[in-house]
Amino acid sequence: AGGFKAFAQAVLAPDLQLQGGLWICFFANPQTWSPDELSALLGVNPFMSPFYTALEKAHNVVAIRNPNRNMYARLWCVFELWAAFSIEKPIKVSGSNPESISLAETGYNAICTSEADTLV
Repeated sequence: AGGFKAFAQAVLAPDLQLQGGLWICFFANPQTWSPDELSALLGVNPFMSPFYTALEKAHNVVAIRNPNRNMYARLWCVFELWAAFSIEKPIKVSGSNPESISLAETGYNAICTSEADTLV
């Protein structure tokens, strides 16, 4: 719950000045689905995934850092930020990073939750 509380506080931060609707990608994942069902939803090409489609339609992108986990060590998060940057979406960042971040696990060295995701 601490991670979600930090997320909510970061979303409500006055410096973000969010207006209108907000699509939260981790709420879009069917959390109870099996890995096979989720893979079928996402497909093999991340540029054809529902997440990328939503990203293309967004006016802004908000990246919420988590004090418990370095988001730049998660391959999907790195992909989403790179994709947003590539299609020139304004990116706002809020929330705290962990106290210690290993550069050896960041960016190009980010990992997938499922080893099968690295085989595509």
